[in-house]
Amino acid sequence: MGSSGAAVGDQRPCADPGPGGHGEGVNSSSATVTAEVGPGIDPTLLDDALSRARAFCATNPLGALTIAARKTGHPAMPDAVLADVHASVRGRHVDARAVAPTFDAALDHALARLTEQLDRHVALAAV
Repeated sequence: MGSSGAAVGDQRPCADPGPGGHGEGVNSSSATVTAEVGPGIDPTLLDDALSRARAFCATNPLGALTIAARKTGHPAMPDAVLADVHASVRGRHVDARAVAPTFDAALDHALARLTEQLDRHVALAAV
């Protein structure tokens, strides 16, 4: 993301909770998970974002999940956070976006919207 932001990628399978963790009852997909934050967002939030992304993709059949967050830059909401979540599922890209006062809230809303998008994708694929 350049010198003005921070990014981290994780090539471990989503079902792998890391050292000392367990993985019972989760999807065994080997999705690639990445997260990045822009200027004004605390880069220490990346670990939490990756953990939440791994938990999300462990229950969804994803090929990849990317989270990107930045300050909106909008004059009416200068401190609000814009979270973009991009997923790859069965060769199709599914995106969700949310704006909220905090990183956590924006990510929660974006993941909820992504869940709705994935549910629609699965329903359409079943037809």
